Amino acid sequence: MNTILASLAIILSLAACKPESKPEFKPDSPVPPPPAAGSTDPAKPESYVGMDEKAAGAMADKAGVKWRVISVDGESRPVTMDHRPDRLNFTIEAGKVIRVTQG
Repeated sequence: MNTILASLAIILSLAACKPESKPEFKPDSPVPPPPAAGSTDPAKPESYVGMDEKAAGAMADKAGVKWRVISVDGESRPVTMDHRPDRLNFTIEAGKVIRVTQG
């Protein structure tokens, strides 16, 4: 009886350690098209990259998105350390947004 229970315990523990199977790659599956050039969605941080600071700020303001500039030309700006997922953080180089993070 003890050997049966021990065997069952081993089988169950091995089953729990089984790696998850990965989905199989299918070359015929549809791939979503990349975003159209010039398309801007204020909810997506990447939409602001390449815009000048004033245009990016205006777009965020118009959409009701909170934003701030955290760095200009390599110099960090004083910022609070609170994490706000609904806020965008702009990094500016030569007047253009080069990176946007959330928080």
